Amino acid sequence: MKPTKSALRNLLKDVEEGNYQGEEFVGVDGTNLTIRIRGGVSGYIYKRIKIEGEQKSKPVKRKICSESEMRANGLDWAIEKADETIRDIVSGNEAQRKSGVHTLENVAQIMIDRGRPGRPYSSSYIRDVKNLLDTVLKPIANKPLVQVTRAEVERISIDYVKANIAAGKSRTGGRQVNTAMRVLSSVWNFGRSEFGRAAGYIENPVDVMSDKKLWYPETSRSRVLQTEEVGDWLQALFKRSELQSGSAVAQGSRDALLLFLFTGLRLNSLVSIPRDSIDLKVGVIEAPGKTDTTLPVTAQVKQIIEWRLKVLELTDPGGQWLFPTAKGKNGNHLLDPKKFRQAVNKEAGIDNLTTHDLRRTFKTIGAELGINADLLNRLTGHQIQGVNKHYIQSRVDAQRRQAQLIIDQVIADAAWDMQSKLNKTYGIPSGYTADTDSSGKAILIAKKG
Repeated sequence: MKPTKSALRNLLKDVEEGNYQGEEFVGVDGTNLTIRIRGGVSGYIYKRIKIEGEQKSKPVKRKICSESEMRANGLDWAIEKADETIRDIVSGNEAQRKSGVHTLENVAQIMIDRGRPGRPYSSSYIRDVKNLLDTVLKPIANKPLVQVTRAEVERISIDYVKANIAAGKSRTGGRQVNTAMRVLSSVWNFGRSEFGRAAGYIENPVDVMSDKKLWYPETSRSRVLQTEEVGDWLQALFKRSELQSGSAVAQGSRDALLLFLFTGLRLNSLVSIPRDSIDLKVGVIEAPGKTDTTLPVTAQVKQIIEWRLKVLELTDPGGQWLFPTAKGKNGNHLLDPKKFRQAVNKEAGIDNLTTHDLRRTFKTIGAELGINADLLNRLTGHQIQGVNKHYIQSRVDAQRRQAQLIIDQVIADAAWDMQSKLNKTYGIPSGYTADTDSSGKAILIAKKG
């Protein structure tokens, strides 16, 4: 049977007209759904499935929906329900449901496995959730989620900060507590939608944070690279990479940090750029993220990426990522060049400059240059509000020109011949020639035609 609405209608009509006798199972082509016919119809899983951790597969015959549910929700819904059920069986989550073991840790894992509508959770979010379960939320991680009380949430939010202060830590942990409670609230809401109020999901215990005003105040960071800091930080960046010249990780970290400053991309977007999303002929990169960003390739961005692609042809041929880990093409991408960044900051005498501060610096320089706010938002992947989102569509060439102005200003703020260093490190990008300006500093000139 084809997985179409018309095929389902025809099947229901045949059943109503008595064209099927006894019990029959009809598979839906290319899906995990099987239609059981016996007087009426119902959705089934009827196949062999291998459960994680077990040696052999086993036959599974499981009803997943009734005829009335299929009529009301459609065939696509039944197919998705079959897929979800198989995922739960394979991962062992179904056994947890049947046993009633809905601990915070288990429900969080089910939520992560299920993902959000249309896209999975990012690797960094999954890592953060697991870290919070091992730290802030550890006292309740293995407790049934519906038994977590408002009093426990209140106690955890206060005790964690007290423990940090007693240990003499420079940060109290208030921001981490806030993040942990948002995660707990999300997992609890997922549990209610998954298992229902009948399973005990009546009142979200995290509501106590608002009721008793327990949320810790968070001040938004406003750190940017000041004009007088740009040169020192960039010199420290190249010096640190030269000290670790034999390290592919150091080279990748250096390139990533430069691209943060030259593009204004978010951490998760930049480190997870697939190589097949880069089109240097057209001059764009489709960067993934909260809002997918079409990134215009400027001269210096092209310079860095062309060099990286040449190196990766030798070290990671056929790999997926622009910034792979040391595991190579079968591994994952770089998560955060944190250690290298901290070493650069220390070398430059700059305190706690983050990748998001580099993103903020890019956008701040753009605003100082008078670049249109909507265009800046498109460059950095920020959402555009109001009718401008639909009516003003900036062209890639215009975005590239404005992004180039920002990079030119960064190079000027460095107050040393940074372009010469880029040329020496990465070579001259295709489509450009090297020249010097009136002060004798290196510049790139686009070839005509």
